[in-house]
Amino acid sequence: MKINNLKIRTFAFYILYFTLIILHLNPLLAQTEIDNQLWQGATLEYKASDNIIFHLHDELRLENNISDFQQNFIQFHTTYKAAKAFRVMGGYRFAIRPRYDRHRLFVQPLFRYEIKDIRTEIQFSTNFQYEFDKRMDSETFYVRPMIFARFEPKYGRIEPFIATELFYRISPESTNDQFRIYTGVEYKLTKKNTLRLAYIRANTSALNSNIFSAAYIIEIDPPKKKKKKK
Repeated sequence: MKINNLKIRTFAFYILYFTLIILHLNPLLAQTEIDNQLWQGATLEYKASDNIIFHLHDELRLENNISDFQQNFIQFHTTYKAAKAFRVMGGYRFAIRPRYDRHRLFVQPLFRYEIKDIRTEIQFSTNFQYEFDKRMDSETFYVRPMIFARFEPKYGRIEPFIATELFYRISPESTNDQFRIYTGVEYKLTKKNTLRLAYIRANTSALNSNIFSAAYIIEIDPPKKKKKKK
């Protein structure tokens, strides 16, 4: 009986997932401009305690059919687990861009609920961001509400996943709504080292992008305290 329920729930998830794809692609079928991009980076994760994790991430992004430099950014942020389903993220990003460098400060309250029967994770979050660079007229503060759903069955070291992310940027400068669809796989090279490969479909009202992503994730645990000799 449990197996049948699991199959039904998994099937229902896929139906919902592809329904989201169709609903969001239909308004954009008239678009002809498509860009191919490559995102590649590495992440260090330091677990200071059960509730606090520090992240250091570096990522290079190429655009215009993977021929032009878009940006390279370094991001440091901290995740604090305030409750079982509630976390707070905050940090700083420095992005090197072709014309000007950009700084970003952000705080992100995040509600996360996991459905273990079908290994599904649903996140509701709002990202409060402040960006600035050397141009005097480029400072902007905006709010970005996001919904993220991810399905990830596990097969030993291999963990395929599909995900959908919807977010809306609320600011005077931008009114474009955007969504991303993820398909990929995570492979556990060792207990603390993971390789993540993904294809991302990113859509806005102005541009569709095919993004190929590769990331290497290293988890670092704090050193164990030595027992005092009696």
